[in-house]
Order: sequence, then structure tokens, then C-alpha cells
Amino acid sequence: MEKIVIRNLVENDIPDIADIQIERWKNDYKGIIDNHYLKLMIGIKLLKKEKKIIKKTVTL
Repeated sequence: MEKIVIRNLVENDIPDIADIQIERWKNDYKGIIDNHYLKLMIGIKLLKKEKKIIKKTVTL
């Protein structure tokens, strides 16, 4: 059994988190929104959002 470690988000995690969310959205909106456009749109929003979360976490 693998050991699960729960830790706070760090800035280096942002690209992986964004990729996971983008893949989920690509599956949800397949055939509705072009995947290239969707990846660009979501990726930019997620990076901004996650950086705000990190800033809040660091200042606490």
C-alpha cells in the first residue's frame, strides 16, 4: 500500500493542478469547445487563481 502525504500547495504544483483540471474540462466540453482554445482559456485562469491561493497561504 502506498503512503499518502497531505501537504500544502506550493507554486511548483500549479502546472500539474492546471493540467488535471484542463483534462477534466476537455472531457466535459468535448465537441462543444475547441480543445486548443479551452486549454488556453482555462490554463490562464487557473494559473492566476492558484497564484492567489499561494499568496494567501504564505501570508497566513
